[in-house]
Amino acid sequence: MGAYARNESGPLVARNVSGTITFSLDTNGNLTMNAMLAIAGLTVREAVRRNFVVAGLLICGLFAVVAYIPIHPRPTMVFDLSPEEVKSLTAALIASRGSSMVAFFSFLFAVALGAGTISGEIERGVMSVVAPKPIGRASIYVGKWIGLNLFILPFTLLWTALLQWAIYKHIGHTVPGLWHATAILALYPATFTAITMLFSSFTSTLLATIMPMILASTAWSEGILKVFGNMFDVATLKLLARIVVFAAPLNPLSRWVERVLDQPILERVNVFSRMGGAPDPPAQLLDLAWIAIYAAAALLAGLVIFQRRDLAA
Repeated sequence: MGAYARNESGPLVARNVSGTITFSLDTNGNLTMNAMLAIAGLTVREAVRRNFVVAGLLICGLFAVVAYIPIHPRPTMVFDLSPEEVKSLTAALIASRGSSMVAFFSFLFAVALGAGTISGEIERGVMSVVAPKPIGRASIYVGKWIGLNLFILPFTLLWTALLQWAIYKHIGHTVPGLWHATAILALYPATFTAITMLFSSFTSTLLATIMPMILASTAWSEGILKVFGNMFDVATLKLLARIVVFAAPLNPLSRWVERVLDQPILERVNVFSRMGGAPDPPAQLLDLAWIAIYAAAALLAGLVIFQRRDLAA
C-alpha cells in the first residue's frame, strides 16, 4: 500500500515505488476528497501488482473467441422466423448471454479483489501502520471502494466492446442497447465490492470471499425455486422464491439489463421462462432504488464496523 509520512510543511504524503502523492488536510485535520482518490490510486496499483490485469486480458480472449464460434439458433426456435428475424435472434442471444458473462466476471473480480482489501491488510500488518497516520478511516475505506471500481470498470467496458465486436462479426451490425446496458453492468461490481468489503471489515479473507458467493447463489436460486414451485404447485417453494431475492439484488439487476437491451424477439422463443408461471415483472425505477439502498447500506455498515475494529494483526 505504501509508506506514509508528514512533510515539514504540514500535509500528509504517501510514498510508494512509483512516486509521491500528497494528501491535503483542512484546518481540523480532516482529509479531503484528494485523500480518498489517492487511496483509490494505491488500490488500483495493488490490483495491478496482483496480476489482475492478466486475468482481465485472459477473459478478453474468451470474449474474442465468441466472434469465431459458429452460433446458429436451433431449428425449433426459428421455424416461423424470417431470415432477418433469425439474424436479430442471433444478436439477441449473444447480447443476452454475453452480458450475463460480463456481469459474472465483474462479480468475480469484485469478490476476488474486495475480499482482502481490509482483512488482508490487517492480517499482513499493513493497516496498523496506515490507520494511526492522519488519514481518516472513512477516507481509507471509501477510497479503497472507489479504487476497486476504477480498476474493474475499464474491464467491464472492454468486455462489452469485445462482445459488440463478436455480434458484428456474426450479423454485420452491433446492438445499440448493449452499450446502454454498460451503466447497469457497472452496478454489479459497485454492489458486490461493497458487500465483499463489508465482510472483509470483520472476517478473514477466506470468509470474505465465500460469504458474497453464498448470498449471490441464494439470490440466483429464485428462478429455480419459481420454476419448480409453479411446476409442482408447491407453496413453500413459491414463498422461498419471493424471499431469497432479498439476499442480493441479482434479479433486479438482470431485469434492468434485459429492459435496456430491449429484445422482444427473445419472448417469442424463450419457452423455458414460461415454465416458471407468471413472468417476472418489468424492471422499474423502484428496482434501481433497491439496488442503490442495498449497496449503500453494505458500504455504510462496513465503514461503521471498520471504524470500530481493532487493527492489530
